[in-house]
Amino acid sequence: MKITKIQVIGGCHIAGYGLQNQKDNFVDVLMSSVNSEQITFVKKTQAYVSLKKFFQEANNIHEFSPDILLIQLGNHEFTINLRAKLFSYLKIKQEKKVGGETSPAIPYPPGATVVSKPKYFKILVYSSLKLAFDSFLSFTKKNMQQREVELKQFIDILDQLNYNIILLPPLPSLDRFTQKSRKSAVDFIKNYDFKNKKVRYIDSHALIPLKRTYFQDGVHLNKEGHMQVANKLQSIFNELSTLNQSETFLIKDHINLSKMAN
Repeated sequence: MKITKIQVIGGCHIAGYGLQNQKDNFVDVLMSSVNSEQITFVKKTQAYVSLKKFFQEANNIHEFSPDILLIQLGNHEFTINLRAKLFSYLKIKQEKKVGGETSPAIPYPPGATVVSKPKYFKILVYSSLKLAFDSFLSFTKKNMQQREVELKQFIDILDQLNYNIILLPPLPSLDRFTQKSRKSAVDFIKNYDFKNKKVRYIDSHALIPLKRTYFQDGVHLNKEGHMQVANKLQSIFNELSTLNQSETFLIKDHINLSKMAN
């Protein structure tokens, strides 16, 4: 009887971060739905899956030589904290009074146009905001381009591996700033022309609706969100696995049987 070897590399979601029962993460739910006697299973949890860390992990992958390699790009990989950067650029430094005293008034030269304080303040605020947003947009564009370079290098490596690969991009987020940068990674991977036909890409952003129903907070999935991913993985796993269909439980049926047993 053939043994199916599965290796999983990913971020905090595959460890069940924040779940009341950590075994409710999508990987463990998937594994509990198959005959464990026919599965050799290795799960690697990392803070995020980066290009550097993937190089370090490559030797272990080849040593294990999995039949199925599941990679979930972590929440922080190819993600830019746009919200924090925007707020940092929007900080307007206030003038400090020296020793609690104000500077003496400076007389205006004859014929000079005097700008009232309220109008001057509006001009100052507008200029500051424009400078902040210009800097923010420049930062965003530069960092997005850098992320695309890193992501292409990472995907190029995957495209050369001779394994059945299931690739999950950074999962969606309810925070619109975070969602923007994660979605850029999703779009890049979606449009990548894989030469390796063994790579199966799951568009997690199309799979998981941006609704509170599926999130425990703004960036981490709850049990329902994990189940969405697990059910999709189940269908792909059934395609890749050499196990007979009769020896594999469907996830939903398995959950129902578990409830009946309780």
